[in-house]
Amino acid sequence: MPYELYAEGAIDNNQMKFEFGAGKALFKERSAGFPLVLYAYEPYLSPDGSEKIRNRNWTFAVAPGERLKYEIPLSGFATAAYHFALFGPNGFFRELKGDGITSITTSCGYELGTVKKKRQVRLTINNSANKAIAVHIKDNSYGQPTIKRTVAAKAATVLILPLDTTQGWYDFSVLCVDDKTFERRYAGRVENGKDSISDPAMS
Repeated sequence: MPYELYAEGAIDNNQMKFEFGAGKALFKERSAGFPLVLYAYEPYLSPDGSEKIRNRNWTFAVAPGERLKYEIPLSGFATAAYHFALFGPNGFFRELKGDGITSITTSCGYELGTVKKKRQVRLTINNSANKAIAVHIKDNSYGQPTIKRTVAAKAATVLILPLDTTQGWYDFSVLCVDDKTFERRYAGRVENGKDSISDPAMS
């Protein structure tokens, strides 16, 4: 499948700022766009502002080569806790949870220089705080060991995660040791134009 999918969310000025993208680096003119459905799992203000509803949702469509931005006010949640889940095709899934402002931001992309020969993702963790923060990268489905890192103050850590044993499938969460409410979960499949297998986690 000619998918090169991106989706991130970061808090800024009490807004969750989402950015979605359908890249063309891997498959050029064959690249496909994709649909997305975003859910708020905690009660969120209804469109008419009359009530807080659970599973409020938004839908999007991203064209090949397009970057789409969208902002959702965190003030729409009933409490300081927020919980978003984003669903796309080919097993693509993102989840964002927390309780208020955080100094950690994450992004997950493709290691484009090697993906044709070896499926890998590039995880970047940024720390805007004035102190170091300990994080864990926990595999949710494929039995990989938890990776433990400390991100220095005002710095970033980059990890290259190999996916050869799962033929491109991934499902992991970034967790903060000192903030049990924080989670950024990434799941999906890295396509490289070659035959692969169905998601091994389904069995």
